[in-house]
Formats: sequence, C-alpha cells, structure tokens
Amino acid sequence: RGLVLPVTREMVDAITSRHAVSFVYVGTSKDEEEYANFERVAKRHQGVYFFGVANGEVGEQLLSEFGQKTDDNDASPCILYLTRGDTAQRFFQFDLEALEGFVKDHKFGLVTEINADTFGAVAENGLPVLLAVLSKQSDTASKELEAKIYAPAKALKGTFLTAKIDGDRYKRFLTRYGLSQKHFPCFIVVDFENERYWAVPSGKRLDTIADIEAWMNDVAEGKQPYTPLVPWYNPRRYMRKVSKFMRRFSDTQIMIITIVGSLFGAGLLFMCFTYIEGNPDEVYARRREDAPPAQPAPAPTDKSKTE
Repeated sequence: RGLVLPVTREMVDAITSRHAVSFVYVGTSKDEEEYANFERVAKRHQGVYFFGVANGEVGEQLLSEFGQKTDDNDASPCILYLTRGDTAQRFFQFDLEALEGFVKDHKFGLVTEINADTFGAVAENGLPVLLAVLSKQSDTASKELEAKIYAPAKALKGTFLTAKIDGDRYKRFLTRYGLSQKHFPCFIVVDFENERYWAVPSGKRLDTIADIEAWMNDVAEGKQPYTPLVPWYNPRRYMRKVSKFMRRFSDTQIMIITIVGSLFGAGLLFMCFTYIEGNPDEVYARRREDAPPAQPAPAPTDKSKTE
C-alpha cells in the first residue's frame, strides 16, 4: 500500500466513513516540491490518517462538491481536509513546517475512532472525551447511537472531544469504567487527564440528540457526579500531576531546576542542623556546664607508714 493513494469521487464516501480524518492533495502535477512535502508528512503519519491525491478534473469536482471551489482560474495546488459530519477545509501552505502543523491541528475528526494508533493522542488531548461504545452484537442499536453523536460533537466542539470505540474488541479496557457487554452500546464521558469518568445515571435515557446535549452540558457545568479512577490518597494520582507539570519544561530547564533544588535543599539542611546545634562556642560552653564535676584526685599514700 502506498503512502498517498489516488482518489476518485466514488471513493470519497468510503474514505470518510472509514477514516475520521483525510487529507487529499488536489493539484495538476505530482512532480512539484509541494507534493514532495505532502508525501513526507504522509510518511510520518502513515496508518493514522488517510492521505490521497486527486488530479485534474477529479480534484476540481471534489473542490466544487465540498464547497471549496472559489475561482475557476485558480489552479494552485491545495490540501483538501475531509472529516465526516464537519465542513471541509482547504490549505495552501506547503512548506514542511506549516503542512505538518496543519495536520497536527486537524488530527481529530468530528468523531475519532479509538484504537491502538489513536488512543495516546486522544488521552492526551486535554479535553473530556464523549465516548460512544459500540458493539456488533447490537449492530442496529449501535448504528442508531453512532448516528446521534455527530450533532452534539459539532455543537460542543472545543468543550469535548468526541470518539467512538469498538466495545467488543476493547471490552477488557472498558471494565475500568464499570462497563461490560450487557451495557453496549452506550455513552460515557471520560476525563483521561484527571482520571475520572461520568456514566449515564441508571434509569436515564438519551434517546434524542437534545437529551445527549443536555447531559453533556450538565457534565461540563459540574451538575453530574463523577467516579474517580484513582482514590485521592493514592500516591500515583499526585505523581501524575507532578509529571504533567514537569512536561511543560525542556530538558535543560529541568536540569537547571534539579540543580537549583538540590543546592537549596542542601542549604536548608545545613541551616537546620546549624540552628539545632547553635554557635560552636556556645555549644562548647554549654557542654562544659552540663558536664559532671571532676572528682578530686586521691591523696598519695605514705609507703613508710604502711610498712
């Protein structure tokens, strides 16, 4: 399989349904430097996102269909960003840094599928995740539930990240959130950063899009109780917070902080011991005062009298 695949109009629906995020190069030539940079970025993210190329009339057709065709005379190559349920976008900068930045900024689709490749990025995204747990054993109900999540995902974009997960495949992982096969399909909100989650209260039904949005708003406003994954007294909880705080700094800054902290700690210990012991002259004088009185030496005996 190549890094960048040719795209036809007939393929688009299949691509957007299978891939949460797709990047399609629209241009007239594959020999330009722009395309070379596009291939380099595709190589870095191979297997995570879909990268395709649409030349000539196919590219023009895609731009027109997704409402991105602005000028019939504009033959400049561009990147067409596609994600299911959201508006397509065009991007015209092809220097490697700008192109890499665009891909990273758009790494999440409106609904991201969680798997081995995407879990790390989803868990570290910084937002709570609305997670739709799907199951092939309840295929019809799962499809109905999945169809409902795109509208709330768009309405609450920036407050929540929305994702879906195969409950059958990752059922062992989902047990930590109190879920088993009998619960699928279902919704759950997970805050990976703070190790807590919100389950839909027992007896509450989320039958409509309005129900889902209302529940998510209650979660965002703190009106819904959450379940912690790690008890407050567990040291791991605080170690993770320290680790997260330290990731803000570069290796050089961490080294400087470590050296300064070590010197500060050593100085503090020295001051503590000095304070406890006191001034050396005063310590010596105090020890002399506290010492028991010296015993008088025994009087010498007269050997002649003894004899």
